[in-house]
Amino acid sequence: MNIRLSAAAVAVAAAFPFANTAFAADEVTGETVIVTATRQPTRSDELLADTTVVTRNEIERAGHSTLSQILSATPGVFVTDGGLPGKDAAVFVRGTNRGHVLLFIDGMPVTSATLGQAPFELIPASDIERIEILRGPASALYGSEAIGGVVQVFTRRGQGPVRPQVALRYGSHNTRDAQANISGGGEQLSFALSASKFKTDGINSTRGPLSNFDDDGYERESMSGSLQWRLAPGHELGVTLLKSDDENHTDGDLNFDNRTKNDILSWSVYSRNRLSDFWTSTLRVGESANLSDSHRVGAIDTFDTRTRLIAWQNDLRTTWGDWIVGLEEQRQNVDTSGELVVDSRTFRSGFAGWTGSFGANRLQANIRRDDVEHIGAENTWSLGYGYQFSDSIRGFASMGTAFKAPSFNDLYFPTTCFPIFGCFGGNPDLKPESSRNREIGLAWEEAGQEAKIVYFLNRIKDLIVFENTPENVGKAKIAGVTASYAGRLDRWHWNLAVDVLDPRDEDTDNILRRRARERLVAGLDYTAGQWTVGGQWSAVGARYEDSANTQRMGGYGLVDLFAQYRIDRDWTLDAQIKNAGDKDYALALGFQNTVFATAGRTAFIGVRYAPR
Repeated sequence: MNIRLSAAAVAVAAAFPFANTAFAADEVTGETVIVTATRQPTRSDELLADTTVVTRNEIERAGHSTLSQILSATPGVFVTDGGLPGKDAAVFVRGTNRGHVLLFIDGMPVTSATLGQAPFELIPASDIERIEILRGPASALYGSEAIGGVVQVFTRRGQGPVRPQVALRYGSHNTRDAQANISGGGEQLSFALSASKFKTDGINSTRGPLSNFDDDGYERESMSGSLQWRLAPGHELGVTLLKSDDENHTDGDLNFDNRTKNDILSWSVYSRNRLSDFWTSTLRVGESANLSDSHRVGAIDTFDTRTRLIAWQNDLRTTWGDWIVGLEEQRQNVDTSGELVVDSRTFRSGFAGWTGSFGANRLQANIRRDDVEHIGAENTWSLGYGYQFSDSIRGFASMGTAFKAPSFNDLYFPTTCFPIFGCFGGNPDLKPESSRNREIGLAWEEAGQEAKIVYFLNRIKDLIVFENTPENVGKAKIAGVTASYAGRLDRWHWNLAVDVLDPRDEDTDNILRRRARERLVAGLDYTAGQWTVGGQWSAVGARYEDSANTQRMGGYGLVDLFAQYRIDRDWTLDAQIKNAGDKDYALALGFQNTVFATAGRTAFIGVRYAPR
């Protein structure tokens, strides 16, 4: 058996010797290269995983303002923010819980250690260059939370001559959005710096007994930056930074304007060194923070969490395939206005992986051990196999395990009593949630067209279920199919994605709350001269608000439209109409059937200056 290293992987490594989970290699010689699925740059047509890439151009055309809004249009992902910037967003990947997807920004994990979920709604679209979405369990690569998948955001990078970019946008509900970016780079030094300010008067965010019938606005100031210094061939130092300061107004008290201030911070410093022809070492140090102050009648509640990371990854390229071996340490610290018995913990992890090919066969194997302070050790693994039937058709299958450590609130929230609702508190005896997933898929790529279908079956046990105290009593079985098709022909470009899910509570056989069993997203655009026009139709099936399946929310369909006009080489006008049919629909219900509002028809127009 002659196991060989893929020639494409060697070419990518030579062209992008520093590509890793710090940043993605963009398209090379017409091929899309993805990092997140293996922790190494790999051509998309060689992957044994279900992935999607969202580019900067796609983000600009759609006119989204937050990461959660971008994700809502991608296969296998359902989001409940209703198109309202900054409002709480639940992101469900393949029907798993909202805390079962792991978020990275430039290689740094970003999460709330108290809530146990990522703040997707607070990540500004203006600072994003590219997004990679990995669907399926990925704890063997990345550790806790990756039961449903991984979303990795890459901020702006610089290359070529120094270029400034400016974009201004105005729209419904007095929405103002200003963005500026400057970037450039050469053989030794490259940089990028971005800043933005977003503000909207918003709409009344709830309809019901707790609504005070005012508009609930949102504003955000953000900045990001990166610097890469290539000291010598094969040696690079880099710095990345993203900071976002948000203020979100909400309902909750009839005579008081509730609001929450959130600060998101993520930074890292890395050194990547090619120590020999086959060995590259990457050392990374960084921190992410989610700082939140919630203002309500008579009180300010503080929930500040920080994660500090030290990671060492070694990439070994041999005639017997590509290997990764690494160590990580994450330290989580919590500072709240309440009292927690434990306010810090450490994750110590070791991982290894291998990818290789022989003939038309491709293989991938990963193992990882996470030792979680106060909880214990978790071992996870994954195996993948693929077969290239022809130049354009490949099949792949995989299986693997994943886990999610309980959050600080799950474990240590102090017992608190409320009128009517009763008393609630944490449970320090909780175990991690765990899953075992199997999937099989078929992909076809030819002449600018790509189609893929994936079937998966994910069983999750020890799910944390909340009564007065959380308990590990839940079990779920999620089976589903995701099919997608995208193509380009002359001036036309189209995409189609269909998700069919059966997400069930194994104890009751009920559908998991807020999960839609059917979902379709279809997009089409056409370019003629200086004009590009297009739209997207998304249709979502009925869902249930409660686990007993008594509060039904009907299905809905939304149409979004966009147009771009290129004035000249550097200037572009763009416009978007969201929910063009002015559909009234619900994504989530609250106490006493309070409806969390969704946006009706909205329109935006903008101008962009981007020298080429």
